[in-house]
Amino acid sequence: MRHTHTHDPRAILGVEASASPETIHAAYKRLALLYHPDRNHGDPTAEARFKDVTEAYQALTAASTTAGGSNASSPSIVKLGAWEIVEGLRKGGIADLYRVRSVADSRSGILKIVRSARDNALLAIEAEALKRLSVSDPSMARYFPSPLDSFEASGRRVNVISTSEECLPLSVIRAHFSAAQPIDFRHVVWMGNRLFEALGIAHRQGIVHGAVLPQHLLFRPGDHGLVIVDWTCATFEGKRKVPYLVPAFRNHYPPEILAKRTPAPGTDIFMAMSALSYLAGKIPIPRAFRPLFEWGLAESPSARPADPWTLLDKWRAAATATYGEPRFIPLVLPSN
Repeated sequence: MRHTHTHDPRAILGVEASASPETIHAAYKRLALLYHPDRNHGDPTAEARFKDVTEAYQALTAASTTAGGSNASSPSIVKLGAWEIVEGLRKGGIADLYRVRSVADSRSGILKIVRSARDNALLAIEAEALKRLSVSDPSMARYFPSPLDSFEASGRRVNVISTSEECLPLSVIRAHFSAAQPIDFRHVVWMGNRLFEALGIAHRQGIVHGAVLPQHLLFRPGDHGLVIVDWTCATFEGKRKVPYLVPAFRNHYPPEILAKRTPAPGTDIFMAMSALSYLAGKIPIPRAFRPLFEWGLAESPSARPADPWTLLDKWRAAATATYGEPRFIPLVLPSN
C-alpha cells in the first residue's frame, strides 16, 4: 500500500464515517499487524505507516469519549441505580460509558459499567483511588474526576464520576498538529507543569496511576486545565501490578511494566514524559529541557526522578531560562 499523508484518521484506517467502534478496532488490528516493525525490519515506509495507523486509532478512540462523539450509540438501558442514562458514549477497554443525570437532583456525570463481572475489582480500585484523591487536597481537586457514586447492578460494578467539560484528550490535541503546523513548545511546557503537579499530589497519597497515557490526559485549552482520568490501573503503596495494557499505546509503557513488575512513582514519570514527547512530535526540544526528557525517560527506574515535585522545579527553571517569566498563551488548535 502506498504511504499517504492524509490527516483524516478514518481515511488512514480505511473505515467509513459511520464505522462502529468494533469496526475501527478491527481495522486497526489488521493494519497494525501488517505494518508492525517486528515484521518489517528496517523498512522506513512500514514504520511510518505503523505510526500513522496507531495515531489514527488513538485519535478516534479518544475522540469518541467526548460529548457528541461520532461513536456515540443509543443506550440499551435507561436507568441504573439513582442515575438516568442520557446517551451512550462508547465502549472502553473493560467498560461501557454513558452520560447520565441524577434522578434526585441536578447532578450529571459519566457512568462506567464493566461488561464482565470479572473486572469488578478494576472499577473498585478506581473508586477507591478517586475517593482518596478527592479528600487529599481540595484546592487541587481540579486535576481529578469527582467520584459521584459506586455500586453494583446485576453483579457488575458501576462507577459514576464528574464530567470534564471542554476538555480534550492529549491524543486529540496531538492529531491537530503536523510538520506543516507544529505545536509551540510553550504549550508542552504548561501541560508538563499541570501533569507533574497532579502526579505529585497522587503520589503523596501513595497512589501510582499506572496508565498515564495520552487518552487519559484531558486538557482544557481555555484555561490551561488538566484532568487525569481512568484510574483502573492504579496501585496503592506499590502493592499491585498494572493489570492490563492499552495495545495502541504500548510504546508509552516503561520497561518495568512490559516486564510485569510492580510500578513506582518513576513509572508515572516515564509515561508522563513519553506523553509530552509524543505531543511535541518532531519539533526541536529546547536545550534546557533535553536533560529532563533524558532523565524522565531513563530505562532504569532507579535512574529516573523519584518525585514529580523535584522534576517540576527543574522543569519550571528550564522554562524560565528558555522563555523568561511565565505568561498565558492561548492554545489554538489548527484545523486539518
